[in-house]
Amino acid sequence: MYFPYLRGKQFDLLAITDCAGMIAKDSRVIPIIEPVRSKTDSLVRVVAYCREESAPLILIVNPQVGELAKDPSLIRTLIANKKLLLGAESILGYIITQRTTAAAIRSFLSQYEKSNVAFIHRYSFSNPEDVRKLFDNHQNIKYQIFTEGTTGQAYQRVFRDYNRVLIRDGFNKMVKNADYVPDEFFSDLHHTYQDLGMQAFGDYGPIGKDFYDQGGPAFAVAIHLTYQRDGEDVWIKHFVSDRITTKADPAGKFMEALEKLIKFLDKNPKVDGCSGCKQFRDYHLAMHFPQLGPVKRQSIVHHIDLMNRLLG
Repeated sequence: MYFPYLRGKQFDLLAITDCAGMIAKDSRVIPIIEPVRSKTDSLVRVVAYCREESAPLILIVNPQVGELAKDPSLIRTLIANKKLLLGAESILGYIITQRTTAAAIRSFLSQYEKSNVAFIHRYSFSNPEDVRKLFDNHQNIKYQIFTEGTTGQAYQRVFRDYNRVLIRDGFNKMVKNADYVPDEFFSDLHHTYQDLGMQAFGDYGPIGKDFYDQGGPAFAVAIHLTYQRDGEDVWIKHFVSDRITTKADPAGKFMEALEKLIKFLDKNPKVDGCSGCKQFRDYHLAMHFPQLGPVKRQSIVHHIDLMNRLLG
């Protein structure tokens, strides 16, 4: 199983709707959504769409970043008021941090005892056995999810009686788009997660785990595209515009980067077969700059489709 971890920004959510049919059909992907916006109309629509498509997802009820980090109770309120109606296949997620108390875990389990739930561990307690005991006799816990770098293997082994998922950030985030190298390693988890004792794996896609809430014109435009290299590991291509010294003409810079992507697809038909690539070709054919949000959307769609195919 593959668990793409996405923040609930507009184009991340739209990427999930693009993939919902595939997710429901193949049953190899469960997106994790961490809501970040206090305006939740888009989130409500995406959850409803996934319910209609019978596509599973994990919805985090205590977001830790974005606008909802200041008001994490909003998601629970929407669920209680039936504004957010999850499908039978979906799961409610709870993030464990250094501020998490035993009382908070008990409260979550009590409140959602009739729902399927998952825990996302971002902190290694010094007494993991006591944490595990909090989960005893709760048959609705579907997954224990661990973010690499915040939990170690000894901590993770305490929860070996559960379905365990390892989330690894494969995206090497650069401060400036101009600093991206053309090609670099992304991940090998799709064929090593079982060796690590895990039942599933995930990542943050071609975006990375770091959350940024502000955008704007950059000196360079970069398009990120993952692919399987030599039939083994997943690598990522960074197609960067030729011009990198001013913030002018983002549309023209996008076309410079897109031209490089299209040449890569022409030489690699297996990569070209994944979702998202057709839209990139349509942009190229029409010489159209859709703004950077839709570009990110297609990179995410492509990545989810790629990981689904690798598992298939």
